[in-house]
Amino acid sequence: MYSEQGPLAEPDSLQVLVADDDPIFTALATSSLSRAGIEVHVARDGVEAIEALEQRVFDMALVDLSMPRVDGFRLIALIRSTPRLQKLPIIVLSSLNDANAVEEAYALGADAFLSKPVNWTLLPAHMRHVLRCSRHLAGLHVEISGLRRAAGQASIICQ
Repeated sequence: MYSEQGPLAEPDSLQVLVADDDPIFTALATSSLSRAGIEVHVARDGVEAIEALEQRVFDMALVDLSMPRVDGFRLIALIRSTPRLQKLPIIVLSSLNDANAVEEAYALGADAFLSKPVNWTLLPAHMRHVLRCSRHLAGLHVEISGLRRAAGQASIICQ
């Protein structure tokens, strides 16, 4: 589950949204990730992905950049502009692997970028790493907020 503070699910019980219009890719993703104990929900394009994100809570999104209706770039931007989803870890899995696509995906808020074809054996470990980093970052944000509140209270007391 993903909260404002960050991901809460254990790494072996992840709820993952896979947004990709390629039925062969999504079948491989579902099969491979399910074997790793990861529950997969497939969205065939960016519109379905947005609808799924509105209806369910996910620990992570795997996003292709080339999709119909709403592409992956726009999907990442929409996720990052939605307060409830701003910290949702996003891994881009795309055949677009030129420097411009990679830089744009990161600029929009992607947490990681992997080129297709995907190494299905290594993907679950990579996902867990991104999730750990996201958890640590969320923890740091909580600590910083606490320090800011404490500093604000201390300045009020000193005045």
